[in-house]
Amino acid sequence: MTAYPPLRRWSSLASPPIHAVEIASAPCAPRALAGVLASITAEDLADSAFLVIRLGPIEGDDIQRAVEAVNQARVAARICLAVDRATLRQLDVESLDAERVGLMLDDVDAGTPLCDLASDIIEAVRFRAEFVALASRDLRLGCALDAMLGFAKDLGLCTLGPAMASNDASFAARAEFDYVPVPLAVESVSPEPPQRSARAEGRALPAPQLSR
Repeated sequence: MTAYPPLRRWSSLASPPIHAVEIASAPCAPRALAGVLASITAEDLADSAFLVIRLGPIEGDDIQRAVEAVNQARVAARICLAVDRATLRQLDVESLDAERVGLMLDDVDAGTPLCDLASDIIEAVRFRAEFVALASRDLRLGCALDAMLGFAKDLGLCTLGPAMASNDASFAARAEFDYVPVPLAVESVSPEPPQRSARAEGRALPAPQLSR
């Protein structure tokens, strides 16, 4: 196992579950992206359908460096670059190898415009954990989360978010993300997350590309 960064595991709520892995350290600087990708081994990916890398702020010629790094990467899984709104607007999306690389809008919360979710250059969204936690205690925010999650799924986007406690009866706890993080305590075994309820549609993110 590579010692470069800690890895976070994700699992879909579909049955059978589909797994993913994320580099769980701080956002990756575009200039360091090639080295990060080179450090990922087949063992790291295991049966993962995609690899999430959170990309840091882009400056100057960082755009070209990031594009070249992901296009030239030799990893078995699809690469999903998680970016915030500002970084998304700077990326040279047309230069990305769409067969192997996708974009995720990260840190989605109540302040994220719906037009950003509707952008046709993203294929997944990740909801900010703090937003989901607040939505569990506030009815209006809970309604906002439910509406945004439904909107994202209607657009065919895959959704990632925090796992809610099984004893949480709040409005936000009814939110069903396509992928949730695997608890650290069970990452050493094959995780079997709770099954999706009958009302939710399967939107698993199979290899080699994200569902649209």
